[in-house]
Amino acid sequence: MTAAPPGYPGGVEETEPEPSEYVVERVHQALAEDPAVHELGVQVAVAGSRVFLTGHVGTPERKEAITDVARRVLPDFEVHNQTTVGAFPEVEVTEEL
Repeated sequence: MTAAPPGYPGGVEETEPEPSEYVVERVHQALAEDPAVHELGVQVAVAGSRVFLTGHVGTPERKEAITDVARRVLPDFEVHNQTTVGAFPEVEVTEEL
């Protein structure tokens, strides 16, 4: 017995890989909406089946939560969380009148 060709009942459809811009946006949206994270400042880059997260976060727990969210959204991707942990650097702002 042979399998039905793609496009016919029982056939196998080949799907195009999701564009990396869509993958990046899915991760950004999940990080922003997750109640444990609410993170907007993490940068996301995709290279093949790998996802790289960069930026600065306040605690190790936040870093771990970000990794968990990305893995949940992209279970078929290898997630590399390269965010740095620590106090946010102070920015000197001088107001000139």
